[in-house]
Order: sequence, then structure tokens, then C-alpha cells
Amino acid sequence: MARGARVLFVLIALSATLLPAAALAQERLPDQPAAVVNGEAIPEAMVRRALKNVPPEHQAKARAEIIEFLVANTLVDQHVRSKITLTDDELNGRMKQVKEETARTGRTLEQLLKELELTEAEMRQQVAADMRWEKFVASQFTDAQLEEHFKKNPEAFNGSQVSARHILVAFPPDANAAAKQEKLSKITELRAAIVKRVDAQVAQLDPKLDNLAREQGRQRAQFDAFSEAAGKDSDCPSKRNGGDLGSFQRYGPMVEPFAAAAFSLQPGQMSEIVTTQYGYHLILVTGRTTGQPVAFDMVKDEVLDVLGEQLRDKLIAELKPKAKIEIK
Repeated sequence: MARGARVLFVLIALSATLLPAAALAQERLPDQPAAVVNGEAIPEAMVRRALKNVPPEHQAKARAEIIEFLVANTLVDQHVRSKITLTDDELNGRMKQVKEETARTGRTLEQLLKELELTEAEMRQQVAADMRWEKFVASQFTDAQLEEHFKKNPEAFNGSQVSARHILVAFPPDANAAAKQEKLSKITELRAAIVKRVDAQVAQLDPKLDNLAREQGRQRAQFDAFSEAAGKDSDCPSKRNGGDLGSFQRYGPMVEPFAAAAFSLQPGQMSEIVTTQYGYHLILVTGRTTGQPVAFDMVKDEVLDVLGEQLRDKLIAELKPKAKIEIK
């Protein structure tokens, strides 16, 4: 996907969920900072835009997650601004691409900005940050490094998928050690209960069954026990479907610790406890689909994106402890 089209794709995807501007006119908040990162303010308006379609009962939790995301973005851009120079000609060229892609959708840029509740200056800032990041990531990896990662992780780029269910015991971003320990104890007990129930049902199987039939019986028992526990105790909306997440690829919709754990399992295997920024998880893999061989040149940009995300996570982990962050 062309870079201009990629920026526009993200913006238009966001615009599909926005309320009409008129409906929000009476809800505008003062343009005060929601947070300050190393002296740089994150406007409250940015948080408000992200919250507008979140149900009131979920806004407190969502607000904390949104601010954490914006703080991380600011930290990364501050670092990149000290390393990368972006000229006006480069930025103007990208903005021209965005306008052209917008026109192909039958809209003017002004119409899109109104839907997104952005000024053109704000869009330019976002596009500039994206361009700086692209240039920074490209400067960090050689083609040889990209190809090496591709060869070591073929299933990450050939369309391979796993199907899985999960149980989430959530904790908020600002949870203290005691709160996390309480949640860890809960999910530890849940896992032990699932294992105990499955072992009890396997013990009741006909001893004359061969190994394949016994394994099939064990997997059925585990599937039922896991799905029931997810429906009762998971904090994820997927609990409505017994924790079913459908199928997903190695890189994409799932956060890295979760996806890595899921792809390390075979169908019928349950994970140990997996920790992400959302809480503690148990994962049950229910199926795998092998992809088709693909040439490196066909997925080179995708490999760069993946390594870029890993680099971003590493930067945030390094920069955040040293930063002065004020949440208002």
C-alpha cells in the first residue's frame, strides 16, 4: 500500500465511527492538557475524540488506556525528532498524496477533516510524525537484516493462522503490585481448576481406547472446561462465545506476547499464564492453518513494519522510566 494511501486508510477507518460534528458541539471541553510528557502537552481534545463512541460506563478505563497510548506515541516522536529531519517539501508531497487519495473517495480534504474533527495543522502534525517514524525505522535495518528475520520466521509472513480461545483476568494500566498479585492468584486458580477437571474426565475414559482416541477425549474435555471457565470468569467480551477469538496471523491484531504464545502451541494445547498490558491470559489453541510459500520481496515492507513495532516497544521501555510524565 502506498504511504499516502496508508495514512488515508487509517484516517478514514477512524472517521467511520465518529459522531456528526454537530452532535458534539455542545460537548467540547477546554483545550487543556490531558498529560504532559517532558514538557510537551497532550491536548484533552485528543483524548475526547478517542472517547466519543465509548459507552459512559467504560470511559474511565478507556481513558487511562488512551492516555497511555498517547504518552507512548509522544515519547517515541520526541526521540525520533532528535534523530530525523523532515523537510517541508517531503511533508507537502505526502499531504498532496493524502489529498489525492481523499479525492478518489469522493470527498474533499476539508470534508474529511470535519468528520475527524481535525484541523489541517493537526493532520500535518500526525502525517509528519508518521513520516519521521518511517524514515527512522528504515535507517535502523538493512535489507540483509530484514531477509534474515523473514527466513527465521516464515510462518509469520506466509499467511499461517491459529485459531484460539482465551481467558483474560484484566488489570488496569496503573495497577499496583498487590492488585496484580490478586489477579495472578485468580488466573492461577482458574488454570488449576481446568486441569483438574480435564484429568478427572480423562480418568473416566474407557481404558481400552487407543492413544489417539484418548487424546481426542482429552481435547474434548479440555475444550468444554476451558470454554465454560471463559464464559464464567473471563474479563474479555469474547466470554460470550466461550473465549473464542477466531483465527489470526502471527503479527497483526494480537499483541506480541499473546501472539507469540499462541503460535508456540499446537491444537489442543493450553498455555501457561501469559502477561500482556491488558492483564493475565490463558490461551487454548483449537486449530492451525499453514500458509503458502511467499518470496521475501513480496513481504519486505511487512517485515520492516514488524521489526519497526518491535523497535517501538523497545524504545518505549527505555524512554518511559527516564521521562517526566504528568497525568492531569
